[in-house]
Amino acid sequence: MAAPASKTVFNMTGVWQINRALSDDIDQMFALQGISWLLRKLLAFTTVRLSMKHGNQDPDGSGPHTNEEKPPISTIHVKQTVSPGNFNSEDTYILDSVAREHTVPIFGHISVQAEYSSMSNIPEAEVLASGQESGSQTVILDTVKSLGNGWSTSSVWGFGEIEGERYHTRRSVTKKGDKELRLRIVYDFVREL
Repeated sequence: MAAPASKTVFNMTGVWQINRALSDDIDQMFALQGISWLLRKLLAFTTVRLSMKHGNQDPDGSGPHTNEEKPPISTIHVKQTVSPGNFNSEDTYILDSVAREHTVPIFGHISVQAEYSSMSNIPEAEVLASGQESGSQTVILDTVKSLGNGWSTSSVWGFGEIEGERYHTRRSVTKKGDKELRLRIVYDFVREL
């Protein structure tokens, strides 16, 4: 289902599901990231849902925003449900451009950095901005680096029109050595949380 106009990079709260018909094939990206052939084949037949809740926290990371002297930092709590397969995960993106290390079963040890950004500040802007809503200059930039496998993925979260409908999209550039792969993932809006 198309994304309502009320959904923006400043209000992602809701349940979203990958639209495989409108998205690029994710298999090549997973291969570049070192995911085994068998696991990639299993993932090709799964349904991926994201339950996202936008929020704010104090700049010191102590919890909900209560400090009136400093502006809040936006957060997006994401619960990913993959079925069948039980490759579920849960994480909070803190949009403050600080890299944080995590261990994720499918990818291993990674560093994640997320922030609001202007398209003009993104090195691969011409690639990543393709299809973004006109007039929409602020996006979420998410950079993930594998700390053990040598790849990195930069993704722009935004909204764009596809076949006359508005969707949440993520455009990514994944690099490993001299290899580079570009990908678009499209999400249907399922419902409010």
